[in-house]
Amino acid sequence: MRSLEEVALQVLLSFGVEGHRVEGMTGVWVGDAKVAALGVRGRRWVTYHGLAINVCCDLGPFEDIVPCGIQGRRGTRPA
Repeated sequence: MRSLEEVALQVLLSFGVEGHRVEGMTGVWVGDAKVAALGVRGRRWVTYHGLAINVCCDLGPFEDIVPCGIQGRRGTRPA
């Protein structure tokens, strides 16, 4: 998971956006908002992984969603 976070951090940095990790939470943050989500799953001896970075999307429809079940936090985008 930390390797996937590092990929997201480097991608953001290449666009001039400085992200960071939050101790005890998975993902990448800009300020106090989550900008990248990660996931890993294993099934029948096959592993899957995913990485999503909010780039330039309308976050309006997501205002009522608690990102990754983390109360008091919101999603954001670097743009």
